[in-house]
Amino acid sequence: MVVVRIRSWLVRHPRLVWCAAAVAAATAAWGVAGAVGSLEEARRQWGDTVTVWVAARDLAPGDTIEAAPHQHPRAVVAAASLGRDPTGLIALQHIAAGEPVMGADVGRSGLELLPADWRGVAVTTADGALDLTPGQRVDVVASGQLLADEAVVIAATDTSVTVGVPREVAASVADAALRQEVSLVVRPD
Repeated sequence: MVVVRIRSWLVRHPRLVWCAAAVAAATAAWGVAGAVGSLEEARRQWGDTVTVWVAARDLAPGDTIEAAPHQHPRAVVAAASLGRDPTGLIALQHIAAGEPVMGADVGRSGLELLPADWRGVAVTTADGALDLTPGQRVDVVASGQLLADEAVVIAATDTSVTVGVPREVAASVADAALRQEVSLVVRPD
């Protein structure tokens, strides 16, 4: 019954309805303008912006860096963030899509994937060999003997794979590779 009376009154006084709607819209616009003004003031307080390179997709160790420039307030940018274009560099560790690229995340070659006391050894591969990518872990086997576990793929072509192995086993892996007795065994990630 009360609802019917209110609806009846509103039908008889449409100008009041439009005035109430206009007041509500003006109040909302005033609130939004105030929020935008506060946002702009906060942005000015953060200071200058700088370019930060952000990963365009998920990157695994050995992947070529794909990144896009973004502007961020200097106050929230880590000092180690890469401020230059990383085109041509490779990822040395996993970088998630949308994550800023840091200087320690990138390198110029797959050799930087290796610990300091490791060595790179080229292994000739046959047609139909494993599809290996830089950063992938493999075991190096020759004549039924495990020569190196958790070797790191540094580079891979159609005819060879360069793997990083500990210095202590590098000579035996190189010797077996020279005699073309090496097999690479893929490790699950």
